[in-house]
Amino acid sequence: MLADLQQLNERHAVRSGQFHDVYLIEYGSMVAPLPSRFYVPGDRLWFRNPDERSSDIEGYEGSWVIYMGGGLFSNFWQRDRPFTLESKAIEIFHWRHGAMVDSQGQLVMDESVVEQHVAQTERDPQARQQVLERMVRMRDPQGVYAEGGCIDATREHPRGVSPDDCQLVLPTF
Repeated sequence: MLADLQQLNERHAVRSGQFHDVYLIEYGSMVAPLPSRFYVPGDRLWFRNPDERSSDIEGYEGSWVIYMGGGLFSNFWQRDRPFTLESKAIEIFHWRHGAMVDSQGQLVMDESVVEQHVAQTERDPQARQQVLERMVRMRDPQGVYAEGGCIDATREHPRGVSPDDCQLVLPTF
């Protein structure tokens, strides 16, 4: 299997929707959502950006993370600083404040503005509570930007790869 995976990825990277179909199993749904604080170590989950304007910036539609256990989620950009559910929700909330138009007229994210707003919110218990009340709730359906938060109704976990029961079916190209 390892050799097959290596050979596949040398020819074609499995990504986006195909990555989901090949490597992951999804559980929960918008109709039957998982509880908002139900996480199993190793789960991959989506925190959705509920702000319509800033979610139009590539890379800021939301955030894929891995639940690491102990209340911590992966931080791919700063591996030594994992997120808590609360810190990730606060960061995503403030993406709306970092969205700006650059000199070429493109909508871009100013991470320094986001960091300033996050720090300010973390210092103010009342502001922190208000942001979390808004964000730590189920997300709106795709294409809707109303009162939903950033929590997705589903989680994903890797397909099994044991020699006795391999659940991966690799695509051919």
